Amino acid sequence: MKTLFLSAAGLAFLAAFTTGIESAEPAAYPDKGADHPVSTDAQPDYEVHSIEEVLANPTDQELVKISGEIIKKIKCSTYLFRGKSGDIHIKIDTHAVPELGIPFKEATVIKGTVNHDGEKKPTVEADHIHYVF
Repeated sequence: MKTLFLSAAGLAFLAAFTTGIESAEPAAYPDKGADHPVSTDAQPDYEVHSIEEVLANPTDQELVKISGEIIKKIKCSTYLFRGKSGDIHIKIDTHAVPELGIPFKEATVIKGTVNHDGEKKPTVEADHIHYVF
């Protein structure tokens, strides 16, 4: 009986506490109004491109999203990436390697940065690797 009383008292307290929270005034967010909080974790915008587009019109430091497969390791952290419209070299640093490693010849989406100095073929430095299962 004592336990039942304490449980009922706890539920009553919880109900009163949450009701007080719900009726509190919402905080105002600058530039967005009260209903739209400002995100401090802005995610960069990666534009979807074909490999052919990246090779034909490379813009250094452009954020791109390309689809295809990692075919093979070329050297150190450089890999051959193949999409429907061509092949490109991608650089994968340890920070971008997924927990499961780098499986080859699996459907993959790479979000990365184009590196192009004008003389060599452009490459993409992987920021994020996502496998499509």
